[in-house]
Amino acid sequence: MIVDKGDQTSRWIDVEGLGKVAWSPDGKIIAYTSSYPDWKGSQLKNLLVMNSDGEERRLLIGHEVMNVYSEPFVWSPDSRWIAGFGQPTGDRHSNLYLVNVCTGEIEILAEGIMPQDEMVWIPVRKVLK
Repeated sequence: MIVDKGDQTSRWIDVEGLGKVAWSPDGKIIAYTSSYPDWKGSQLKNLLVMNSDGEERRLLIGHEVMNVYSEPFVWSPDSRWIAGFGQPTGDRHSNLYLVNVCTGEIEILAEGIMPQDEMVWIPVRKVLK
């Protein structure tokens, strides 16, 4: 992945198993999924974030907690939250989750539902549709 350092230079960031990438609406943070196979051949997926310059990478949701689906995940308009679908470890059903980008706190909004093709925020009510 190539990121803009802001001073008219770019930097190559090596991300193993890179999946979906999405910039926050304020342009300060990049969220991305990363996956790798387990010993059974299943894909383990994580949700991570880093600053827009490629620094300060951190794990938001690890596969040990929830196997994150690569798509869709969406940023809230205020760049504080990411919503998406994932399958909790040891569970066979998917959940709609909301994760606080600053604290990493995960809130389950709905359990046992199938992922949708697309999600959008309704900014006035701060809900997903």
